[in-house]
Amino acid sequence: MAQIQKHVVYADNMFKPLKDIMALLKSYNVEFDQQLLRNIDHLPLQWKHLKDVAAARSEALEQAQSYQRERVNSMIVIFMCRVQNYAKQFPRLPFFSVPCDKVYEHCDAVCARLDHLASLHRRYLRYSILLGIDAADSTTLQLCTAELRRIKQLWDYVHVIEACIVEWHATPWHSIDTDELETECKKFTRDLRTLDKCIRDWAPYTYIVDILKELMASLRAITELQNPAISERHWLELMQATKLTQTHDVEYL
Repeated sequence: MAQIQKHVVYADNMFKPLKDIMALLKSYNVEFDQQLLRNIDHLPLQWKHLKDVAAARSEALEQAQSYQRERVNSMIVIFMCRVQNYAKQFPRLPFFSVPCDKVYEHCDAVCARLDHLASLHRRYLRYSILLGIDAADSTTLQLCTAELRRIKQLWDYVHVIEACIVEWHATPWHSIDTDELETECKKFTRDLRTLDKCIRDWAPYTYIVDILKELMASLRAITELQNPAISERHWLELMQATKLTQTHDVEYL
């Protein structure tokens, strides 16, 4: 019935223009097969019969459809409640906090949950189209999916930057190329700023930005330490500023 209603305006108005075109072609001595002419004459009657049969069946099924509409409406309401409750819990998921162990395992679990909810939404969408009722809103699911994508991308940066910092910490301070390290820090900072602005209040973002700021501050101290003209007094002051003591291995950051 839905397909008939979709095409009814077009089909109701196609037969007369078709006959007019054939009449015009006949005036130019174009011949048509008799079976084709009979089929075209019968098309309007067949179309009307199809509409009548569909209307009769639709009327006979109205009671059952009414029950199905109520049932599906209830299912959609329950589904939307599940989605809204999940969305409220979403900002409290582990990967929005620092530290977070097994970040990607958490991301995979949430992705699977969102995929399941999206599958249910597609099912209810098909039902709503068939029954002519309002579909479930997908906005909340789309927002959760977008936030999952953003937080995973952010943690990708966090892990890359942390890995680089571990490598830098293993380098003796007198061997560090401070210019190169400063360039890398600035590049990471620029890359982080290209991410969506809405993530800038998230704990992983503030955590990694603060680490980069601290590292940039340390680089200035390292540059001073590498200066061959530094005096003993300045050396002790820098060690105090960088929280290095004789009990630490001052060869490293």
